[in-house]
Amino acid sequence: MIEETIEDAAGGIASLPEREFAQIVRAFQLPEPARQRVLRHNDGRYFLDAYWEEYDLAVEVDGRPHMDVTAWDADLDRANEIVLDRRTMLRFTSFAVRSRATMVGSTLVRALTVRGWRAP
Repeated sequence: MIEETIEDAAGGIASLPEREFAQIVRAFQLPEPARQRVLRHNDGRYFLDAYWEEYDLAVEVDGRPHMDVTAWDADLDRANEIVLDRRTMLRFTSFAVRSRATMVGSTLVRALTVRGWRAP
């Protein structure tokens, strides 16, 4: 378990919900996204939990800390900036990742497919 955790962290996985998200990506045989991708904007840096550059698809996994009104407000500002840069942004709660993995995986398949990805 320690080795897996180190490997996950080295691959950019920064939380348990992000690890569970990675498991969904693998279970649905999706291409591996870049993780914790840094975007620079005039007011600072933004990190994307998962990003498929070839498909301009970004994903954020929002856990409990994102529910605070100031964190939520900052998240919305960041999401707007990401969309203004012509990326598509999907957001999932950590609850959805943990409890509705099939829905999350199906949504990712649809999002990637309409952007040109073909399942193996």
